[in-house]
Amino acid sequence: KSWFTGKERIGIASGASTPDWIIEEVVKFLKRL
Repeated sequence: KSWFTGKERIGIASGASTPDWIIEEVVKFLKRL
């Protein structure tokens, strides 16, 4: 959580074989921080 302190944007990278639902879950998790 402290990694994101003061940050306005972050990037999320994934491989082509990563299912969309996993990326969506990561985004939801990060938005809750």
